[in-house]
Amino acid sequence: MSVQDLAELEQARRNKALAKARVQSTTGALKERLKPANLVASAVGGVRQKTQAASGKVAGTMRKRPAATTVAAGIAALILFRKPLKKLACRLFGKGRKTNPATTSAQ
Repeated sequence: MSVQDLAELEQARRNKALAKARVQSTTGALKERLKPANLVASAVGGVRQKTQAASGKVAGTMRKRPAATTVAAGIAALILFRKPLKKLACRLFGKGRKTNPATTSAQ
């Protein structure tokens, strides 16, 4: 073996050691990142950022157009609470009232 071959062999061994160190470092970082607690924390942080951004946009829209926002909120409330509101209306306006047997038999 020549001196040049020995130098190349030594350089190859150093490259191998560096590559092995990079792989081990990457593997360690990957293991740390994929821990369930870290994944949950990352997801919660992302959701929190998105929620804050959306709430800022909503607040700005509410300040710019209060009437339209009020109408939209009212419509949403009617849609969400349609069944309880229907029951209330039936009770208030007589559809759900019981009739008095004395008044119906006298007719």
